[in-house]
Amino acid sequence: MAITAADYNNIRNKVVGVLGTGAGGYGQTPVSSAATATNVISSTLWNGLRTDMIKSRQHQTGEDESANLPILTRTTAITEAIRAQFDNYANIIVANRKEIGLTGSIPQGQNESFATSSTWSSIWNSTLYHKVVVTFASALQANYWFNAGGQFRFYAGKVGTPTNSKDIEWSSIIGNSSTKNGDASSGFGKVYMNYGTISTLPGTACSAGTAFPAFSFYNNSPNWNTTNLPTTATTIFFKQFTGYGALNRYQIQMYVNNATAPTAFTFLITFQDNAGLTPPWGIDDDVTGQLTSYVDILRPTVSGGVTLNAPTRTTNTGLTNVAQT
Repeated sequence: MAITAADYNNIRNKVVGVLGTGAGGYGQTPVSSAATATNVISSTLWNGLRTDMIKSRQHQTGEDESANLPILTRTTAITEAIRAQFDNYANIIVANRKEIGLTGSIPQGQNESFATSSTWSSIWNSTLYHKVVVTFASALQANYWFNAGGQFRFYAGKVGTPTNSKDIEWSSIIGNSSTKNGDASSGFGKVYMNYGTISTLPGTACSAGTAFPAFSFYNNSPNWNTTNLPTTATTIFFKQFTGYGALNRYQIQMYVNNATAPTAFTFLITFQDNAGLTPPWGIDDDVTGQLTSYVDILRPTVSGGVTLNAPTRTTNTGLTNVAQT
């Protein structure tokens, strides 16, 4: 059975839908070309498609995928077996389109510092604020970011010896470490927001807080292609004290400029020390130590592979006791 342009294009359309510049893609320019009815479906066309397929799948696994599809030559007969091999591989790419290979031999993304606050070194009480606004060039660029595995990551650091009971619990919540909140012995860990969840990175917390996965970028599992984000400040994560001290908490709120086609994401991070004279504290102790709030990104990038530019940080207030909205 002769392999037709329609056969080739059917496979290519699957791959381009994942790799390319449509709303569901990674925002990359494919190497391959579509075939017309008059084209000879040559090895050149197939090898261009192979390049796009290896790039797409390698992004998903973080491993060298080059052995999984043959390189065709001018003398290669394009058989039904080859067509089926390419088609099956395309189906795997589609099925895993939202995966990013971070732990393989060729990691497909890197953590990057994005919006570190100023360090708050004075004793404090009541509430401290850190506001960060992240802006994409277009709603489509935001789609690409989350489609390709991009993340926003949040954590904090508190350095110094606690001086009172309330201080000790703040250090427990945040993590009393000069290496920031990321070691599994203390703190709430590193909170992340991606295409389909808001959660804590595995291995980064001894006792994670409360996350609200419904406010991930997409909200319609398993298709993951519909966005409906809040346009007013909405809590997406918190970690709080126990007992009466539940008034004290680390909290992340988020809102966007457009619910279904967002380009600007506002994150309001607060350290709320609102427990007053009520027991068990007896007195309203101050919080001591050096406090820092961090917002990082996980950016899809690798030499020769799927690579996206970082969004723009248009606001970073640093830590302040002036209320932010």
